Amino acid sequence: MKSIQCAISIFIFEGDPVTSLSQKYFLESHDHSVEIVDVEASFESGRIKAEDIILLDVGIDVPINFPVLDQLLKIETRPKLLVTTIETQVFQQTDLFSGGPAHVLFKPFLPSDLLGAIETLSLIENA
Repeated sequence: MKSIQCAISIFIFEGDPVTSLSQKYFLESHDHSVEIVDVEASFESGRIKAEDIILLDVGIDVPINFPVLDQLLKIETRPKLLVTTIETQVFQQTDLFSGGPAHVLFKPFLPSDLLGAIETLSLIENA
């Protein structure tokens, strides 16, 4: 089954290079434009558009992406946000669903779950 073709880009913020590459190759095989972004890189204003999707992993031991998440939550018209985590406390530490479309996938998840979440978010119009 081929995915919905969309003019969005997916930016992966993931600390594990193997997971990053696996997600990138899988999503590209479904006709998505994907870029792996270094988790320590600063968020470049204007580079990521509101219709894009941020695929952000929040780790259980070292929540390296909480600064990225905090920065994204402050943007007035933020991109769509797909958080992957094993940690349920992500909801207690941040107001994830304020300010724009968001979805959470709890690990472990199937590749088809990732694709479904991406395609669902790609159909949502930002307010």
